[in-house]
Amino acid sequence: RLTNKKRELEEAWEKGEAEGQERPAIGEETARALIAATGHATDQTGHAYARARRLCELLNDTPHLLKALWGEFVHYHVRAEVNRSHRAAEELLDLAGQQNDTAALVAGHRAVGDSWLHRGQLDSARAHLERGLALSDPAQQRSLTVLFAENARVAMLSFLSLTLGLLGFAEQARLRSTEALAEARE
Repeated sequence: RLTNKKRELEEAWEKGEAEGQERPAIGEETARALIAATGHATDQTGHAYARARRLCELLNDTPHLLKALWGEFVHYHVRAEVNRSHRAAEELLDLAGQQNDTAALVAGHRAVGDSWLHRGQLDSARAHLERGLALSDPAQQRSLTVLFAENARVAMLSFLSLTLGLLGFAEQARLRSTEALAEARE
C-alpha cells in the first residue's frame, strides 16, 4: 500500500514538474488563472482543482487541500452538480473540523449551508449558516476573504436571509438582508 502511494506521488510529482507545476499551490494558481480566463465552470478549471487536490492529498498538505476543496465546491456548485458540490463542501467542513481551523470551519459551514439551501433542505441550510456566522470573527474577515476570495459573512448573511424568507420568517430575513448590505458596504 505504501509502495502504491509512493509511486502515485512520484508520478504526480514528475507530471507536475514536466508541466512546471511542482507544488499544489501552483495548481491553485493555475485554477485561479483559468477562472479569470474561462470561468469557474469550465472543465479545465475543474481538472486544475482536482489535480491540486490530489497532490495535496499525496503530500499531506492540509492548508492547500482546504483551498482545493473550496475550489472544487465552487466549480461543481456553479455547474449545478449539486451532489458533487455537496460532497466537496462536506469534505471541506470535515477537514476543517479535524484541523480545528476556525477560518476553514466558517468556510465549510458557509459551503454546506449554501449547498443545503440549493438542495431545498432549508432547516439544515439555516443551521449551518447560523453556525458559520457564530464562528466568524469580523476582525479576521480580511484573512478569510484572501483565503476564499469572498466575504464569507456577507455571503452567509445573504444566504441566511433567503433561507429565512423561504421558511416564512420575513422579518428575520429582512434584518439579515439589511445586515448583509451594511457589511458589504464596509
